[in-house]
Amino acid sequence: MKVVRSGTPKPGYPGCFSGDVVITSLMSAASQMDPEISTITYGEGAMSKWHTHPGGQMLYVLSDSALIGSVATGTMRATKGEFFATPANERHYHGSVEGESAQLLSLTWGVTKWEGEFPDLAGNND
Repeated sequence: MKVVRSGTPKPGYPGCFSGDVVITSLMSAASQMDPEISTITYGEGAMSKWHTHPGGQMLYVLSDSALIGSVATGTMRATKGEFFATPANERHYHGSVEGESAQLLSLTWGVTKWEGEFPDLAGNND
């Protein structure tokens, strides 16, 4: 059994997030078949840019609320304990609600492909 206490919190990847974001890596992927496991903590109103993962991503909501969206679903307000499975190469984003912080447990397969735009939460920029 491998016990992982916690990784070192690091700022979110520059240019890939709006607002304050901290990523704590819990386990690196040992191979392409394995996920990278981390927690992502979003400050109030912080958001990722649109992005995809070649092997998909699974998100588990640790905080009281979060925002998760895709072209197919639009923006969804997620609550603590909800689980989201993003298929390979599905265009999506995630972050926090205005005025609230959010934390997600993330399992990601493959290198993230970031796009240049943030989601337009007031409209529809798919």
